[in-house]
Amino acid sequence: MKFNDNFLKYLHMITKEKRKARTIEEFHQRFIDYPLEKKQTVGNKKSFPLIKSILVTLFIPGVVLAGYQFQNKVESPVRPEPSPEKITTQIKQDQLKQQTRDKYQNRIKSIQALLKEAKELIAQLDYPEDLTDLPAPAEFSKELNLLETSLRTRQEQEQISRIYRADVSKIKHQEEADKRQARHQAELDNNYRIIEQEQKKRYQEQVELMESSRAQARARQEKLERLNQERVRQQREALEKEYKVEQARQQQVKLQQQLREQQAHGIRYQNISFIEPITGMGFIRVKAGTFMMGSPEKDVDRFFNETLHEVNLSKDYYLGKYEVTQREWEVIMGKNPSYFKNCGENCPVDNVSWNKVQEFIRRLNEKAKARGERGGFRLPTEAEWEYAARAGTKTPFSFGENINTSQVNYNGNEPYNGGRKGKYRVKTIEAYSLQGNAWGFHAMHGNVWEWVSDVYVSYPESSVTDPDVQSGGSRRVSRGGSWDDYAGYCRSSFRGRLKPNSSDNDLGFRLARSSY
Repeated sequence: MKFNDNFLKYLHMITKEKRKARTIEEFHQRFIDYPLEKKQTVGNKKSFPLIKSILVTLFIPGVVLAGYQFQNKVESPVRPEPSPEKITTQIKQDQLKQQTRDKYQNRIKSIQALLKEAKELIAQLDYPEDLTDLPAPAEFSKELNLLETSLRTRQEQEQISRIYRADVSKIKHQEEADKRQARHQAELDNNYRIIEQEQKKRYQEQVELMESSRAQARARQEKLERLNQERVRQQREALEKEYKVEQARQQQVKLQQQLREQQAHGIRYQNISFIEPITGMGFIRVKAGTFMMGSPEKDVDRFFNETLHEVNLSKDYYLGKYEVTQREWEVIMGKNPSYFKNCGENCPVDNVSWNKVQEFIRRLNEKAKARGERGGFRLPTEAEWEYAARAGTKTPFSFGENINTSQVNYNGNEPYNGGRKGKYRVKTIEAYSLQGNAWGFHAMHGNVWEWVSDVYVSYPESSVTDPDVQSGGSRRVSRGGSWDDYAGYCRSSFRGRLKPNSSDNDLGFRLARSSY
């Protein structure tokens, strides 16, 4: 398709002026101020007035507006992360753009309407044949078609441009999204590094705190160890001091014990007539004599079986200075039956029956005969025992009318005949630890009951000589009272009676031996 030269020149002129203009207003001003001769004559030909006005009305605004808008269309910037203020501003900008777009569409529609009207006007022209110097209507129709084609082309270009801008916008948006993602990832990495640094810092602080705690714990432990060592040292010194004190005390006790033993040895063998070599028992020789056995009716707490009568002992005899001890029993019998073993070997043997005593006597005599001695050990008769216990006295006790716990081991809570209360030891004591009577016999009153050889029968009212009752009853006599008894039972005349097989923790004996 070929364009009219005048049209091309005119279009060239308009395009040239548009390029010189920087704004649409400046373009209109430049076009208005264009020289009149240039506007009216192009290529030495006159322009047709009606066609000129149509071209000016249709072509210039349409082409210029389309070209200007196409070349100067500003692409939408990539939206940042919206904030309330930015969202409001963006809405206003979108509204303004929409208004501009609507205005542009309205202008296009107006131009299309003008083109249609121009076509109709050209179709109505009656072109005179003699006007050869003016363009023919067909040429104007072609030019209008060209303009319409150009306008459609502009519209297509505008649509392509919009698609392009949309694609570019999408790409930019994607790039922005990638950048935001990258920034977000960078922030995450940075936050992770910060968190990791904080964790390392906290871990280091915890390690330092643990080390500090361990150091403090070690210091406390060392302090406790020092305190414990000091405490142990003090305790050791205190124990050593106590040990030394205890050693000194034990040494003192030992010395006192040795002294007592020496004294006891002296007491034990004082007035001794002979010593039994196997057990070491000491015996005192008792001279023959006559005494009143039993108790007078005036004695306090006198029993019916204590009939006062005269007894004549025609022969001398030996009687143990003290009760048979646990050590002496164990030497003969091999086993200590005593309840009060903790009292010591010098305490009287207890918990022995009359029958067991007979076994002890049998073995002792056998051992004596095996050594070439005559033996002859026995229990004293009841008369021999009371004769030695009285030691020439006629009072209830060999010590007088009354006794106390410093003289006799009995129940001090139950004194005799209104006497003063004394100590209640609740056990036996050493056989010769307390005071002896006038003849040197110890513990004839209290400590343990002592078996005698006689069967229990009533006393005769007449005088008798050397009584030794072995019939007339089933019980055996015990004399002297014990550590657990009322003081009245410890009287020289008091008589106890028990079965021969009886034994208790307050029952012992002492031995006698004939002098011939």
